[in-house]
Amino acid sequence: MQTTREAVRQQVGAIASLGAAAVVDALPKTRSGKTLRGVIQKIADGEPYTLPGTIEDEAPIEGVREALRALLAPAGVLVLDARAAEAPTGDDDDAASDDGARGGG
Repeated sequence: MQTTREAVRQQVGAIASLGAAAVVDALPKTRSGKTLRGVIQKIADGEPYTLPGTIEDEAPIEGVREALRALLAPAGVLVLDARAAEAPTGDDDDAASDDGARGGG
């Protein structure tokens, strides 16, 4: 890690200095090969997230969460499992809430 940090400082500059990095076995990707950077960022920030229906494999998500826990726990930052509810399917019966917020009847 120190060697990488020094290389970034020398080649890019101190402004881009790497603070911390975690190594995982695999990154979560869509079936078309795009890395789910937004989901990773939300996990790191402890924000709710929804996995897209095009995700290739959900297993790397747990690896990212564990790596971030190990990385951030010593700093006193807690990485929560803030996965949001599944995205609505478009079926009105499933999307309706129990509190009557949709109105009508």
